[in-house]
Amino acid sequence: MIEPKVVSRTARTTALRFTLDESAMVRGTIMRRWPGRRDVAGHCVSARTGAKGERCTRRATAGQFSVSAAPGANRARLAVLRLTLGSYTLLLTPTDAAGNAGVARTVTFRVTR
Repeated sequence: MIEPKVVSRTARTTALRFTLDESAMVRGTIMRRWPGRRDVAGHCVSARTGAKGERCTRRATAGQFSVSAAPGANRARLAVLRLTLGSYTLLLTPTDAAGNAGVARTVTFRVTR
C-alpha cells in the first residue's frame, strides 16, 4: 500500500508499506497509462502510429525496483521525483528464496505538483 494515494513531487519520496508471510525479494514495476488505438492485429499501440482502430489504454513501464523483505510488516521508500505528473499503477510481485512467485498486487497512485 502506498500512503498517501496522492503524492506531491516536492516530497521526492513516499512511503511504501506491505506485509509478507515469508521472506522474499519484492519486485516493483511502475506503469503509466497512455491512450492508444487497436492496430490490425488487435494490439494496443500508440495513437501517434496512425492506427485507426478502436480506442484502448496501454501501459508503459516508467520504472522498476526490487527490495529484499522479511516476514511481517515492511517499509520501503519510493522515489517520485523522476516521475512526471499523472496517474500510475504500481505492480508488486514477491519471489521467495526457492524462486516461487507470489500473488502480484497492484495499487494506483497519482503524482501532483
